[in-house]
Amino acid sequence: MNPIEVLYTCSASVAVLASIPQVRQLLVTKSSDELNIATWSLWLGTQFISLTYAISLQVHLLIIVNCIWITFYTVMLT
Repeated sequence: MNPIEVLYTCSASVAVLASIPQVRQLLVTKSSDELNIATWSLWLGTQFISLTYAISLQVHLLIIVNCIWITFYTVMLT
């Protein structure tokens, strides 16, 4: 793994871990009044485009990270 891959892996891991409290908060309160559905939908859509790009490049790290973000955005929208 080259240094930029290590840095990307670390930063993506931190970002994903940082999203866990938001999911937890939604599950506990069962309220999403402050969330904008259009914004979260747009982010979900951009992740699908990013995933398509990662698949076309066959970069497994990006594919995995995009799949994790797609899961997160789907949970947030659901």
